[in-house]
Amino acid sequence: MADKPKYYEYFAEGVPALVSPPLEPMGKRMKEYWGACVSFQIAPAHRTQMRYYIRRDETLKTGEHVVKRILNEKGLYEKSFSDFITELDKLKRVIHSIQQLNLSVLSDHELLRWEKQLNDAYTDCYVPSYCIEPAYFYLEHEVRDQLMRILKEKGKEKSYSQYFVEMTPIAGEPFHIVEEKSLLEILKRIQSDARVKSLFEKHSEKQVVHALNAIPSIWTALQKHVRTYYWINNSYAKTPYLDEAFFVSQLKEKLSVGVDAERQLMKLMQNDRQRVIVREKALNELTISKSLQALLDLVGKIAFYQDVRKTGMLMAVYESNRLVQEIAKRFGYAHSMLLFALPRELTERQLHQPRFKTVLEQRMKRYLLVYGFNDWTIYGGNEAVRKEKELLGERRQEWDATMTNVMGTCASVGYAVGRAKIVLSSDELKKVKTGDVMVARSTRPEMVPAMKRAAAIVTDEGGITSHAAIVSRELGVPCVIATKVATRVFKDGDLLEVKANHGVINKLEG
Repeated sequence: MADKPKYYEYFAEGVPALVSPPLEPMGKRMKEYWGACVSFQIAPAHRTQMRYYIRRDETLKTGEHVVKRILNEKGLYEKSFSDFITELDKLKRVIHSIQQLNLSVLSDHELLRWEKQLNDAYTDCYVPSYCIEPAYFYLEHEVRDQLMRILKEKGKEKSYSQYFVEMTPIAGEPFHIVEEKSLLEILKRIQSDARVKSLFEKHSEKQVVHALNAIPSIWTALQKHVRTYYWINNSYAKTPYLDEAFFVSQLKEKLSVGVDAERQLMKLMQNDRQRVIVREKALNELTISKSLQALLDLVGKIAFYQDVRKTGMLMAVYESNRLVQEIAKRFGYAHSMLLFALPRELTERQLHQPRFKTVLEQRMKRYLLVYGFNDWTIYGGNEAVRKEKELLGERRQEWDATMTNVMGTCASVGYAVGRAKIVLSSDELKKVKTGDVMVARSTRPEMVPAMKRAAAIVTDEGGITSHAAIVSRELGVPCVIATKVATRVFKDGDLLEVKANHGVINKLEG
């Protein structure tokens, strides 16, 4: 009897209309561009809570192919990134065009055409950037093997996490840091004017927004910030528009906890310089070979590539959701229901089918996406449950109620003690207060404000270029990823000790 395939597994919040556009139908195009692709993925979901399963053997094989091509073919990475930026610019132009439209006056045909045009542009961004996922899984595997051999020879294997973090800084500024610097520049202006600072400290968000209309220097900067970053808290399930009042609330919070904008901006600049110094020191200490250094460099490049791609994806899902909302209104569907349709199903013929609402009702309870070489198949309701068991079998429990500590992988070094706050969805972010230990399945861009408040971050999932790993390093917050079970072992209020350097989280008494 053949062994069951092993899978990489990771969590996401998503609905079919927003999560699936860049994945259908892509296999053939990806293989033409890169010479290989992962041909099979499974994504079961309960409402908006999704889990992705990607075959480990095929992912590593594809990742090895991609990484070796990048290392052996001079300029291939740069070409891929350049091709991606070209497609991203096209996507942004489509998004800008849609933003200028009054959707309510478009004909049904025009509305559906714009939805298809957006999804086509969204998909086109994915072809050159497809290298990201398989490459980072392979790099995580290969770098660990090679680096651990060197460390064992020097008796430093227990310091693997620290060395790895030091030698793999992201090869560019993550978008959340760029946004943070932009907001701090506005805060700096506020703190330079006692009258404006008093306005922020003593009045509500709504009152501040109204009053800022009479202060052009700050109002103009705030409006530009909104136009640039309105999408930053989006996910594949929710797309809140972040307006002036939202960012005013962020500025008010910074003032309330005593953030000095000028000093914080200086600290961020110093962090960038310090990372370069620390990396060079670590590389020299271990006498890293050129081949391993090339792999370490590629980790930072892939992390940056992933971060830039995320900006386009989060902008696209906002406009896609707006279009779906208008389509739902036109064709007599609840918006929440139509989000469970695949983009290719948003046609006049399909939307007029009497049974389609029943199909979507089943998917709203539970659905399963199965990605083959060149197509998606989607199952709903009980059929989704049956197919999931057929493909994945029964998954064994990896924890028990007596556990008081868990282990994972260090993503950002440091030590912290704080109360656990379990975050299973974006709706639970508000409960994370300053000094808490944020425990989540994984993190996503909309979680960054809570991550900034946390004393430490712990996730069930994640790899070397995961969102949690990148953000925690930039924030200087201790972080342990890939614990598998932290969200199930710990509960809200538990006092946790996070020894990130060792990848250990202990539950303390009291």
